Amino acid sequence: MYANAITRTERDEKTGEDVEREIPYLKGYTVFNVEQIDGLPDHYYAKAAPQLDPVARVDRAEKFFTDCKATIRHGGNRAYYAQEIDYVQMPPFESFRDAESYYSTLAHEMTHWTKHPSRLARDLGRKLVLKNDTRFIFKAAAHAQRAADYLRAFSGTDAARAAGEQPFSLLC
Repeated sequence: MYANAITRTERDEKTGEDVEREIPYLKGYTVFNVEQIDGLPDHYYAKAAPQLDPVARVDRAEKFFTDCKATIRHGGNRAYYAQEIDYVQMPPFESFRDAESYYSTLAHEMTHWTKHPSRLARDLGRKLVLKNDTRFIFKAAAHAQRAADYLRAFSGTDAARAAGEQPFSLLC
């Protein structure tokens, strides 16, 4: 599915003025995995060149995200959280510039993961009008803090801090 909007100028019957109206639309496409199609040129089957040594993983970060018990899938070239199916999709670790880029992207997607109804049930809505809500930045910051606290609770970060360990920080 592709979502977008077009803008149309229409005459307002009451005022006689031209007004712009945004019309959202969805367009569906049938797509196939490249492995499902025979006879394509070789460049369609090309794998992304590894950018990062797979050994460069950060043990504390790996443990932190593993402790959250989220379903994290790897593959493709996009990172996202799929709420309907409840999983985080990440490109392969090796395709990132460095470990920090991978873990900060994963932290960002895991923050979205916390919005699921079975977790924090956060909903900021799909369409934000910032100029009509002067407190929006404070609400968004509060949601982000709740998400970070929720994720940290899985790893026992508070106990680690009490023991004098430096906690893994979320980079989102």
